[in-house]
Amino acid sequence: MFWEGNNIETYKLYQSLRDKNDYAGLAKLIPSIIREYPDMVRYIVNRIDSCFGRHIVYVVDTNKGIKIGYTKNDVERRFGETRYENSNDFQINEILRTEEFQAKGAVEFESKLKEVLKPYGVQSDMVMPGKSELYSKEHLETILSEYDNLKDMYKETIGLKSPN
Repeated sequence: MFWEGNNIETYKLYQSLRDKNDYAGLAKLIPSIIREYPDMVRYIVNRIDSCFGRHIVYVVDTNKGIKIGYTKNDVERRFGETRYENSNDFQINEILRTEEFQAKGAVEFESKLKEVLKPYGVQSDMVMPGKSELYSKEHLETILSEYDNLKDMYKETIGLKSPN
């Protein structure tokens, strides 16, 4: 075992390794920290989900326009957040598409969609994340067609994405 010690010694070793960006040393130390603090696994899994887990790329019809994006949660939970200015003014009319991808595939698929759909973008008064991912409802058929045509290209894309 790499390290067994009391809390203050574990902390000091962690901080020393962290300050030196000694990721090999940290990789050996982290299991000891988890044994001392098993509740930490929930937070680690949450971060792994964010960087490596399942994500959903969605298209929703809203009162502000057609919204595309990705989330590691379900669409309803993603838009159930009320911590953003004007978030109460935002309403989902209908969920039009949802498809699961590994995290990197979701990011790359969403990025490609935004690139292809850029000419159909609309401005919004929203102050929440994703405000730049709104598109004109008059181009709905094109938006859904591009989504359907591109999605399979990203189903096998696997890798890390940066955490949100």
